[in-house]
Amino acid sequence: MQGFGYYFGTVRPVSRRAYRKDPARSIDAQHTQVLTIQALIAEVDHSIKALDRSIEIEQERAGLPERSHYAYPMTARAMETRRDNLKITKDALANRLSSLLDSSLA
Repeated sequence: MQGFGYYFGTVRPVSRRAYRKDPARSIDAQHTQVLTIQALIAEVDHSIKALDRSIEIEQERAGLPERSHYAYPMTARAMETRRDNLKITKDALANRLSSLLDSSLA
């Protein structure tokens, strides 16, 4: 089994411990996570704004701004629920971002 590296173009890895313990690598990974979370927050915020506008349009079409009214559009109710869930997601992402930034400063 020693000669298969030649046929498959692979070699036995040297050591992964040095790769895992490299402090520069962990800083790069944290920076990448921070950038990813910031992009996700921006995307979720954009979706929330789009849903707000869609809810307003639906309310204008129906002529019923009160959610408690029996004829309030179901689509507007569904969009409000989705918007509320996205706000919860945005808060969770913001908390994760602040914890990452706190850990990188420490």
